[in-house]
Amino acid sequence: MSSSDGPNPASDSRSCPAFRDSIVRYVDGTASDEERAELEAHLRNCPICRDEVEGHTHIARTAHDMRFVDLPDDAWHDYWQNTYNRMERTIGWLLVVIGFIVVGVCALARFTQWLVTNETLGLIEKVGLSVLVLGLALVVLGVIRERIALRRFDRYWRIKR
Repeated sequence: MSSSDGPNPASDSRSCPAFRDSIVRYVDGTASDEERAELEAHLRNCPICRDEVEGHTHIARTAHDMRFVDLPDDAWHDYWQNTYNRMERTIGWLLVVIGFIVVGVCALARFTQWLVTNETLGLIEKVGLSVLVLGLALVVLGVIRERIALRRFDRYWRIKR
């Protein structure tokens, strides 16, 4: 294999992966003179890194030449309307959840008060009812938490399986 066929690690002080950051700085124009000279010497013998420099240069030129397009007013109106709708729904659901929590805590407090003051129930019945209510609460909270987590991370939650 001749030196023009590909990288020649024996002639370079660093391997190709070590030049990756240097290539980015070289294309951006932030490489030091020493780093630029070392990379240019490597590029003479390495077509892979030359292709990478060309690719980065093309991307940098394309990004520099890009211009933002002004959106028409109705597109902005639709964007803000959708944003307001999402905010309203989020705030609405948040208030519903807070309401359920308040009502749940009050119901739990009343249930606990009733359970403690009820003299017709025995200790085993009181413990059984307490465990039953606690178990139901944990199952409901677990299902709600799981559904929220699944919806947040499952991109296909709307697709019926």
